[in-house]
Amino acid sequence: MRRPIWLLGIILAALGTGAVVQPRLVAQDIPDEFENLMLLDENISKDDLKATMKGFTEQLGVKCTFCHDLDSYASDEKEHKRIARGMIRLVQHMQENTLEYFKEGTEPNQTGCWTCHRGEAEIEGFAPEDEDEDWL
Repeated sequence: MRRPIWLLGIILAALGTGAVVQPRLVAQDIPDEFENLMLLDENISKDDLKATMKGFTEQLGVKCTFCHDLDSYASDEKEHKRIARGMIRLVQHMQENTLEYFKEGTEPNQTGCWTCHRGEAEIEGFAPEDEDEDWL
């Protein structure tokens, strides 16, 4: 059976642009015993771990490979994984001290990666104009 020539063109174009297909993380990819969990509950279920990681990817607009080596999820070689741990600590601190950082009535679980990242890996800074003091 002959494949359409346009299919070959699409494949070659994808390879030429450096596009890489991201393997999907599925429950069977996650080991039964987790290694190197420093901030997450060591008794977390596969489903809860997968949901947590999916939340990170959605809130930061990244793929698993942003923080993980797919051959060794436990590896700390990637700098973004080390940075992520600091960010998780920051969010945990903010959730524990919600009223110190947010207006009364804000629920602790309303604070997360999305609070600052808004779906982007890098946050956009905010610097009000000097003459605009109404924001205080």
